[in-house]
Amino acid sequence: MHRFAMKNNSFDDSISLDVDESLLKSMIVGQLLATPPCTVKNADDLTWGIRCFPAGVTSNPDKVMLEFYLNQAPMSVLADFSIRGTDVKETMDRTFEETTTPHRLAIISHTDLLASGAIKNGVFVVRCDVTFKKPAIVKTENLAAITTAPLVVQSFIAASEHNAIDVELLIGARRIHAHRGFLSLISPVFHAMFTHDTKEAQSGVVFIEDFQFEAVEDAMNFCYGHVLENKNASEIIEALKFVEKYDIKAAVTALENWLLANLKADNVCQIAKYAWDHVSEKLQEKCGEFYQKNVGTLALAPEFVTLDANVVSGLVQMAARQV
Repeated sequence: MHRFAMKNNSFDDSISLDVDESLLKSMIVGQLLATPPCTVKNADDLTWGIRCFPAGVTSNPDKVMLEFYLNQAPMSVLADFSIRGTDVKETMDRTFEETTTPHRLAIISHTDLLASGAIKNGVFVVRCDVTFKKPAIVKTENLAAITTAPLVVQSFIAASEHNAIDVELLIGARRIHAHRGFLSLISPVFHAMFTHDTKEAQSGVVFIEDFQFEAVEDAMNFCYGHVLENKNASEIIEALKFVEKYDIKAAVTALENWLLANLKADNVCQIAKYAWDHVSEKLQEKCGEFYQKNVGTLALAPEFVTLDANVVSGLVQMAARQV
């Protein structure tokens, strides 16, 4: 999840302008000199500057006039204009709705300037310190980077100090311990078994007679969150048959995806047999696509020749759709 905020970004800048005393008399009323536009750092090409009328303007002659301009609006601006060596300070607090109307102010009269002592070596210094507040949408944080890692089932079991095992899966003479609540959560078949008056509910023993121990062990380990390592397609298929029988949907999807990702010439016939016996359309489609691309090799393979006719027919039909 990405999170954003609307806020005023604040940017500070300043301009210092040295003005020759002689300009007070040599320039005419209304004549100006302007600083070039100054770029504000990290403010998306925001520029600003000041214009100086040393002789004043028609409405305010014989006063040093300053004019503030900028290139972006709307923009809130707080600016302090001052003359070095004096207590003179004029503040502008304005929101510019457009850039075509600059802000003009009289900072000091010629008489007061000459008497202030601000002129040193024939020069006085005008300074403007400004703060811009610019509306913006900013990214505050990437919540994906601070989310917690998910807990898996074995984490709860490993941290548990009480023995909550209350059911056994009995495969021949070998047993697998489990938890009724967990099995009921992941499997509607187990849920029905343990919530009705059945022998399994009464005894806490489930007899598994149609699967080998290794297949049940792999299936249970996988459901409890363990990684199945170094398994071939045949072993995955046996575990898949178990979770399918007990309608453990999440495990069915995950194990079928394993077969999709590991489909090869030496296991495609095994996977195709499962796909057609158990009506897995996504496996059927993938096997048909693989057969279409490798028909020359597979057609003579012993595993292909011994496939049931309905599987072979299904592969051929599915491959034909790929053409």
